[in-house]
Amino acid sequence: MRISLTRRYHFAASHRLHSPALSMAENERIYGKCNSPYGHGHNYAVEVTITGPIDPDTGMIANLRDLDPFVQGEVIEAFDYKYLNEDVPEFQAAKFTGVLRSSPQRGLSGCGSKRRAKTVLNTPESSPYEKRR
Repeated sequence: MRISLTRRYHFAASHRLHSPALSMAENERIYGKCNSPYGHGHNYAVEVTITGPIDPDTGMIANLRDLDPFVQGEVIEAFDYKYLNEDVPEFQAAKFTGVLRSSPQRGLSGCGSKRRAKTVLNTPESSPYEKRR
């Protein structure tokens, strides 16, 4: 039997919505206060869902003692209290979910489970996602 486990983690970061292809006036019109040269911040939540069989010896699908430090090192330390536009080179708002989804799986391999998804929640009202075919 396969079951899923979802764990939620939090971090705070800032970014600026700005397109160099647009004029300053167009950027201000389209992005409003989110175009501030000083950026704006969010409290992000990351949900990591892993799916796998129950280990007959431990009764778990994942050892949180392995999962928590993995997410701390691969996600939280990389993004927490960062200005994403400058401190995270691969960051682009449209690619943010992909950056997290492509994190190495080495932290999950030891628990015998397969990572199913990582979802970034920008705010409780919005959640970027990548539609899979």
